[in-house]
Amino acid sequence: MTILLIPLMLTNLLNSIYNIVDGIWLGNLIGENGVSAITNCYPLTLIVTSISVGLSIATSVLVSQYYGAKNEEKLKSIMGVSYITTIIVGIITATLMIVTSNFWLKLLNTPNEIFDETRSYLNMYLIGFIFNFLLTVIMEALRAIGNSKVPLVFVGISTTINLILDPILIKLGLGVVGASIATLIAMLIGTIIAVVYVNTKSKLLKIDLKYLKLNKEHIKELLKTGLLVIVEEWFTAGIILLEVNISNATGVNGSASYGVVSKLEQIILIIGQSFKTMATVTVGQFIGNEKVNESTTVMKQGLKLALLPTIIVILVGFVIQNNFAKYLYHQKK
Repeated sequence: MTILLIPLMLTNLLNSIYNIVDGIWLGNLIGENGVSAITNCYPLTLIVTSISVGLSIATSVLVSQYYGAKNEEKLKSIMGVSYITTIIVGIITATLMIVTSNFWLKLLNTPNEIFDETRSYLNMYLIGFIFNFLLTVIMEALRAIGNSKVPLVFVGISTTINLILDPILIKLGLGVVGASIATLIAMLIGTIIAVVYVNTKSKLLKIDLKYLKLNKEHIKELLKTGLLVIVEEWFTAGIILLEVNISNATGVNGSASYGVVSKLEQIILIIGQSFKTMATVTVGQFIGNEKVNESTTVMKQGLKLALLPTIIVILVGFVIQNNFAKYLYHQKK
């Protein structure tokens, strides 16, 4: 269990850094306007990410069950359906959000002085989201068959690319848009690497034309689990949308301040997110093996394993909060 949980925590840590990187460079190179712009994008990216999370978790649940039951044919079939569904839903979702971006930003009460920058960042991010959607499904499927180390590599590469490209593109005069282009490129390259990996190294998860079919039964299986997760994630996105709306009432300063807090919060939530993924995979495999009783033991052991690191991370968050804000998000002089 520890072998699975540690790579998961490292992956989620990199994901948090990935999301914070844009704020770091924009805060240092542009100032509060840059931080406020990505803060206003945050709840909207959560809305689309919720769909990705729902379908990827549904895929993970089904793959772990079929993997535990040693049913390779059904596993390959569900992956084929998941791949094609992911691409279709990703394109539709991104397109709808881009077309309605003005509506969402007005709903957030986005300050006029950053409205255009925020919209540009959001639209570019949404294009990258289509690739990230597929990457997320691949990573969750790999974890579902017990491989939590390779997804760590994918995220590590994407984070490094984003970290390098951000200051370069921002300093070239692209500003907030430069940060979003860096994110898009990082997502694209990470997805390409993931696709190449599963097609060359994983017989079970290979993208096979034979299985790329919209099988009604498998779609129902994905939606049965995925829709509930999506709705649950949307509640969280709705609360954050309301919080950003309230912070925008005080202008750019208030919005940027909220952005600092939200980034720190992402770090604190790392262990809980990791435990959720670990529980999904291990319990799913036990169900597939028809060893349901053993899943209870796994949950108890996992909670004990996650308790101490959670307390430590929260305490560290309290200690570093002032330095976190001053060092990473100071105003441009």
